[in-house]
Amino acid sequence: MSESPEKPPLDEKSDKNLSNQSTAAVDESESTPPKKRLNLILVGFIGLTSILMISLGVLTTLLLTQKNQPHQVDQLAKKNEEKKAVEKEAAKEEKKEEAKEEKKEEGGHGSKEGESAEGSSTPEFYQVRPSIVITLPASGRTRYVSLDIDLMTHTKTSVKTLEAYGPLIKSSLIDLLSKQTFDEIITEEGKKNVRKQALTVLQALMTEQAGDPIIEQVLFTSFIVQ
Repeated sequence: MSESPEKPPLDEKSDKNLSNQSTAAVDESESTPPKKRLNLILVGFIGLTSILMISLGVLTTLLLTQKNQPHQVDQLAKKNEEKKAVEKEAAKEEKKEEAKEEKKEEGGHGSKEGESAEGSSTPEFYQVRPSIVITLPASGRTRYVSLDIDLMTHTKTSVKTLEAYGPLIKSSLIDLLSKQTFDEIITEEGKKNVRKQALTVLQALMTEQAGDPIIEQVLFTSFIVQ
């Protein structure tokens, strides 16, 4: 039988190299997966941290917004109240100015008999009541004259003012009429003159007392002689 050829023996150095290569391959194959897992864990941790930080920022913003919202509502309500107060005050001032202008328009009119107030269409009347009764001398005897007198103006406010000074108005009319003579007051011309005198006297009285003449005409609505 023929003998099989023998394999040449490997030296020790070659064996060691082969052994080291095998060990390195095994170590590399075993160490690679843990590193990848660690990288994945780090990436996941960083991502989760970022998401948590973003969520925390959004939540903080929402909380601050909700916290400031009532304060903003209160400020808006306060501004609206201040605006309304300013508008109300401006409306009051405007009304005051209108009242002053109306009063100026009323003053100065009616100084001439039969002249109506400018810009007004419906007159207002204050009635001097009860009737004024005076005694006048006439040809050696005493005569009685009873008069109903109405004062014309053009606002209800003026009528109220005349009512307030009613006693002074009546007293002034009695003084004026008592100075007349029966023959003077009985004629149409005499009545007209007395009305003019009464208008002048009463306008001066109201200007002194109320700061406005107010009265535009003096009318005799009843004239009875006895």
